[in-house]
Amino acid sequence: MFNYICEREMDKIDLNGDIEEIDKKVEITLLEAAKQSISKSKGRMKRKAVPWWTDECSKIVKERNRALRLLRRTHNVQNLIRYKQEQARVRKIICKAKRQSWQTFCNKIGRSTPVGEVWGMIRSMRGVRREWQYPVLKMGEETAVSDEEKAEMLAKAFTQIHSSDNLTEKGKRGREMTSLAHPGSLERRENTNSAMDAPFTLEERKRAITKSGLTSPGKDEICYVMLKHLGVSASRKLLALYNKVWEVGKLPTGSKEAVIIPIRKPGKDPSNPMNYRPIALTSHVGKIMERMITERLGFFMESRGILSPHQSGFRRGRETMDPVICLETKIKKPQVNEESVVAVFFDLEKAYDMVWKEGLMNKLNMMGIVGRAYNWIKDFLFDRFIQVRIGTALT
Repeated sequence: MFNYICEREMDKIDLNGDIEEIDKKVEITLLEAAKQSISKSKGRMKRKAVPWWTDECSKIVKERNRALRLLRRTHNVQNLIRYKQEQARVRKIICKAKRQSWQTFCNKIGRSTPVGEVWGMIRSMRGVRREWQYPVLKMGEETAVSDEEKAEMLAKAFTQIHSSDNLTEKGKRGREMTSLAHPGSLERRENTNSAMDAPFTLEERKRAITKSGLTSPGKDEICYVMLKHLGVSASRKLLALYNKVWEVGKLPTGSKEAVIIPIRKPGKDPSNPMNYRPIALTSHVGKIMERMITERLGFFMESRGILSPHQSGFRRGRETMDPVICLETKIKKPQVNEESVVAVFFDLEKAYDMVWKEGLMNKLNMMGIVGRAYNWIKDFLFDRFIQVRIGTALT
């Protein structure tokens, strides 16, 4: 039904209008099709609180609670004995369920099992649940109690992190000198007619959407699942929108809007707004195009040897475990003349938060990334709009 409605309604969209209008029509069409064909959940988690809980546990707990209610009404010795018996059965059944669940999990553990998954299972077995409520926040002399005040304070904290006021005087002078040495770094570039600037294909869109998972949607509430179930005609219409954006070099406003969900960092003071990590929920429609462009950028830089051969992160066919294995090999390698292996680890605090956008565009230009890719990235980075969500409060 969703596929049929999208095929019928998307075919009516005229691609000759403004990008904002086309994007809005696509959004309305997808949401209306979903509303008519897909039931909406109530947002309640149906998963069990602990992985070892079974139907037998639910049944025995109900019987124990029934015996407890009867004991409270009658205060009878026989009912007391019955309650104690039911309580003992509950302990026995739960202990058995825990043991079986843990044994089943241990049988699945192998060399490739991430350590985080094991620790996550340990916490869930103990019934440890993350606290999602936001406590009273304090920043300096200011205190935030209501949801609106908390959202406003978190927005200020995130703004401070990205502010250029955090730079030293030397850093500010360095940026000024770089800007003077490279004037016109933010000017629009002309199309180069290269493979990098070519229109996108259905195959590229298919590869991009295949990599998507079940993640939370952005403000428009359009999910990857909807985009995966589009028909051929609707997919071509959406691809035509992508190519129009690619040609013009200007993104729709919806693709640049983000809803920020603050997640507290483990082990940090929950009352300090600086101890929250902002998770941005952006439009899935826009993120599909981001993936297509990322794939082209990756191929461009790999084919020209722009990236360092020692870099392992964010590269196809590599992972962050590669340097760990290299370090282990160096350590275990027999040393000559009592040589030592020295390792230096750097942790750059707020590295991505403090990226200088103008300097980044400068580097892209020096790498040879120009044309439509340059224009799209420039428009993607600047004039973004975010909303910080605390419960139902937005700022």
